[in-house]
Amino acid sequence: MARPIKTGLSYFPHDVDALSDEKIQSLKVLYRNDGYAFYFIILERIYRTPKGELDISSSDEKRILAKSIGISLKKFDTILQNCFKKNLFSEKRFSKHGVLTSTAIKRRFLQIQSERQRKRNWYNKSKVSFRRPLDVKDSGETTGETPQSKVKHILIELAQLIIERIEKETVLHSVIGKYYNSLGADKLTKILTDCKGRGKIFTTENNLAAYLQACEQNNGKLTDNLPEIKEGTEKWMQ
Repeated sequence: MARPIKTGLSYFPHDVDALSDEKIQSLKVLYRNDGYAFYFIILERIYRTPKGELDISSSDEKRILAKSIGISLKKFDTILQNCFKKNLFSEKRFSKHGVLTSTAIKRRFLQIQSERQRKRNWYNKSKVSFRRPLDVKDSGETTGETPQSKVKHILIELAQLIIERIEKETVLHSVIGKYYNSLGADKLTKILTDCKGRGKIFTTENNLAAYLQACEQNNGKLTDNLPEIKEGTEKWMQ
């Protein structure tokens, strides 16, 4: 029997110096340990959900959550309003949908989910011992994995990390193959690594291709002159 696919996260990054954050520090000052517990217990609940947002639209759900934190419902509402003022959670999303989340939470949630999906795809491919060859002879037979094909595989895996939705794997192979030839392995690796390091997210393979084309026109140098491609995933919060 196949293992069930996880929806929420089993963990989320928690900075060891979180208390030095002014917003969290103010919760601690105003509400002592209740403020600290409030924020991080809610974060844990959010990251367990399938979409990175906690539904507390009913009074019963709020009451249960308040009890698990160890505070009254009145104090729960007071601390929550303070969190909204400090943008720790999105008041707009709560007003519209009754859920607790934020742009930063969504971004981090999606990045972890993307990495999980990449590893899941790799695992599924390795189980059937299949890997699409990138180099073929004129006769149509595969040549085996060359140093060049290994580099392309690495570039494809790197590109998968910065694309939200892989529509067709063949399209991604085509994109990497094209710019591997025009930019070269070193420049292409540098561009993709820079995107990953800055959390630049592309919606589809076509968005990535448009960005690489702009870099190509810029003599292989990094560029941000693409207004339609945004940092992170802020569109989720609109």
